[in-house]
Formats: sequence, C-alpha cells, structure tokens
Amino acid sequence: TVETGAIVTRVAPSFVRFGSFEHWANDATRVRELLDYVLREFYPELLVEGDSEQERVCRFLQEVTHRSAEMVADWQTVGFCHGVMNTDNMSILGLTIDYGPYGFMDRFRVNHVCNHSDNQGRYAWNAQPAIVHWNLYRLASALMVLDPDVDAVKERLQTFEASFLKRYHANLQAKFGLRTWQADDAQLVDDWWRLLHNSGADFTLSFRALAHASKAPEVFLSLFEGSEDQAQAWWQAYSQRLKLDGSDTPEQRDAMNRVNPLYVLRNHLAEQAIQAAAKDDASEIDTLLMLLRDPDTERAGFEAYAMPPPEGSAELAVSCSS
Repeated sequence: TVETGAIVTRVAPSFVRFGSFEHWANDATRVRELLDYVLREFYPELLVEGDSEQERVCRFLQEVTHRSAEMVADWQTVGFCHGVMNTDNMSILGLTIDYGPYGFMDRFRVNHVCNHSDNQGRYAWNAQPAIVHWNLYRLASALMVLDPDVDAVKERLQTFEASFLKRYHANLQAKFGLRTWQADDAQLVDDWWRLLHNSGADFTLSFRALAHASKAPEVFLSLFEGSEDQAQAWWQAYSQRLKLDGSDTPEQRDAMNRVNPLYVLRNHLAEQAIQAAAKDDASEIDTLLMLLRDPDTERAGFEAYAMPPPEGSAELAVSCSS
C-alpha cells in the first residue's frame, strides 16, 4: 500500500539511551567516555571533586533509577502505554521517548497491549513498571565494565520500588482528591483498578468523573455498566474516605480536574485527523493541538473529543510501522 510519508523532527535534551551503554558494554574506554559525557552535560551535580569512577557510576545509576521510576509511575496513572520498551528506547534522563506504537487506554484492561505486534503482552500496561526495572538492570550490567562495587550497584537498583511507589501514590492521591495518603488507600486503589477492569469502563472518563461523583453519584455509577454492585460498594468506601479526610470541597474538586485530563490523544481521533489531512484538511489536527495543549479544561462544543470510540466500532491498534 502506498501511503503519504512525512519527516518528523523529535526534540529532546538528549537521545542517549540505555542501549547506548549496552552497545559498548565490552569496551571500558568507550563506556567511560560516554558516562563522562553524560555526567558533564546532563548531571553535573553528580560530579564530586576527588570521587572515584566507581562512586560516579553508582550516583549515576541511582539518579537514572529514580527518574525512570517516576516516569513510569506517571505513565500508569494516565493510562499511557509505551508499546516498545526495549533498552534502546529508554532515556538516561527519564524522558518518554521513542513511543511509536503507543496509546492511551480507552476501555480499561489491566493487561492492555497497545502494540499489535506485541503478541506475548510483554509491554502490557500492568507490566510496564517491571520492564523499566528490568531495563535498569541491563544498564547496570553495561556499566559493570567500569568495575563498580557489585553490592552498591544492587543497592541502587533496589531503590526503584520505593521511588515508583512514592510518585505513584502521590499521583493517585491527587487524582482521587485526597489530602493525605494512608496505608489503607492502596486497597481502595486496587479495588478501583478491579472495578475498571471488570466493567471495561473508560480510563480517562472514569477518573474525570470522580470530581463530580458526590454531586451526581448516579451519573458516576452509570459508567460501570454490568458491575453496578461492585461500583456501589467502591463508591461507599470512597465516599467514607473523603469524609474522613475532609476532602469533598469545591477547591478539592477543581484540583482533581487539573490532574484528571478530559482530553487525551485517542487512536480513533488521531485516525480521524489523518484521514482529514489526506484530503488536505488540517482542521482536525489544529483542533487536537488546541485541546491537548490544555487537556484539563472542558470546552463547549468539543464534547465528541472527550468520548471513547463509538460503541461497536473496532478498536484501532498500531505497530512500529504505523
């Protein structure tokens, strides 16, 4: 099939990846040169006069682990699936790059796969944190040619979970409109994911509806068709949690809307814009750009751009060649 081509320019502070170090993993001189460059250009705060190379390796790995953990925590809490998380697509700055077959979830599935070439579900939504952690081990393996202390390296890698959970819980605290995060809130979140999965509710719209659920609970509960009893039980637990926290205020609801976007780049909207552009009509692209620059603000007349794909329509899947 002959299709229209395009040249796309990507911009980032750096495109050095985990794989850049893996490429030279058997060459200490090259790995050293690359590490020195990265530290000098992007992590000067990690350079300490008189320190050893082994210490620099550990500080670098600690920072990359922390940034990568926060990055994937952000993905999880907006329903973003990267699609192709090999080490060549992992930034040493904790940036989201090289997301060709990516997608934002419509109907929630805990094991959602956005890349139709990923037949085994290796990069499914629920697998993303573990894959990032695995990739960090691959980066560490490439750095071992510089002979850092093995136990110190393991210690840095083991900080991933704490960094991930801290960011993940902070994001969810804001999205659920809670003033504080309590240990029991993890169960509330687990029950929320279970409700979304069982009902197939829309990820983005379900979170968005939380801010107004106390004013119109019947509208909120209608999102979970087929799981009404489960939704009612979750709603009662959530309502009680808000009361204990004193969180159900207009100010808190406004804050929730600022972290629960109404508009995301859904595949069917992107395809709609592509089809229009093929007919020399760029208006859909302009509309999407306008909405996605300020995805939290509801705009009259653009209700269709917040909606999931029409009922019964096939879910668009993408691949690395899309």
